[in-house]
Amino acid sequence: MTTNFLADFSATFNVLRRERGANLVTLSALRAALPGYSRETFDTELYELRAANLFVLAVAEGRHGRPAPEVIAAGITEQGRRFVYISRRES
Repeated sequence: MTTNFLADFSATFNVLRRERGANLVTLSALRAALPGYSRETFDTELYELRAANLFVLAVAEGRHGRPAPEVIAAGITEQGRRFVYISRRES
């Protein structure tokens, strides 16, 4: 993981988390707020943040309706599941 991505991602996540009032942010909001990183770079760096146990992905459970198409498109598919949210691991 690069230091710049970690700093940029963490700062942006914190801003979006405060705006939402919850430790759950959409990947689409993060991608939109960090346009200097290609999707490939973003996903690679995000994998490293997750491997370091700093963040965890979450799926949309459907309790509040289906996410908007742009939220789904910005998600990450792993093992047949589409992850569209991310939260910071609390220690």
